[in-house]
Amino acid sequence: MEEPEKELDLHEVARKSEALAFAFMKGADCQGSGLVLPKLLDIQEKLGKEKLSVVVIDMREEGESNFSQAALTKMKDVPMIPRGERAQEIANKLKPALKKIGPPHVFMADARDESSLKLLADDAARSIYFQGEDAFPWSDEAITAMEEREKARKEELKAKQKNLEFFTPSDSCHIVDKQGAEVSLATLQSKDVVGIYFSAHWCGPCRSFTPQLVKVYEECKEQGKSFEVIFASSDRNQEAFDEYYADMPWCTMKFEDRKLKESLSDIFNVEGIPTLVLLKGNGETITEEGRSAVSAGVAGFPWEN
Repeated sequence: MEEPEKELDLHEVARKSEALAFAFMKGADCQGSGLVLPKLLDIQEKLGKEKLSVVVIDMREEGESNFSQAALTKMKDVPMIPRGERAQEIANKLKPALKKIGPPHVFMADARDESSLKLLADDAARSIYFQGEDAFPWSDEAITAMEEREKARKEELKAKQKNLEFFTPSDSCHIVDKQGAEVSLATLQSKDVVGIYFSAHWCGPCRSFTPQLVKVYEECKEQGKSFEVIFASSDRNQEAFDEYYADMPWCTMKFEDRKLKESLSDIFNVEGIPTLVLLKGNGETITEEGRSAVSAGVAGFPWEN
């Protein structure tokens, strides 16, 4: 990226927002930078520049790869300190407040007071990637508050396991059938067994187990047994979700219902995929080890023993 024609006024940038992110990044060869920087810029777009300003400090050394085209596109209107002496000068000024600077490294500060720089987080890179905007500005206090909100939300959701109320249609829950039609809560409650199938296309064991589950599901339907499955996707994008779900005959949570899927994973202790949780229509847990249970086939339905 070319050297800007005029000196960047950091005070001017800082005064425009609640928090300022100094993002020390490298190019396409640095996997961490490739993950954190786009996420940070996406968060800035969601929150708005009045809440979050970003300055990218280019920490590439001579001969190292440029930023990816995707990153450069997102950085189009983002101030950047070019690599070399100016980038190193910024790093040196901040070093006393930081443990170390190793890209990707995001130093968060409140710089609205021209006479001082208030430290919010000495390195928020990991929190930015994993917690996202919910933990903004990624200070210890903000992360603790986010964790408390999440705990309360999950406890509330756990209480809604009764009668499968966590599948009540809402902005965060959309259960649909193969035709894309909404599946009512009453329909799910009428089933003897409802399986939540945590799976993903990228997972080899998942792709091996899915045909086995399809066979049991279809045999249950043929024999008039009241069994429904809800796909809870861990796919990385909508395209992978669509491709994988095309091979499944049951219902699904919509791909955008990510928070609900993550909360259900916590509630049912999902540590890996594929995982099949079996519930009764009244919400009672039959087993969190549904893969083993359905291996007995239709003869074992409703797999309570």
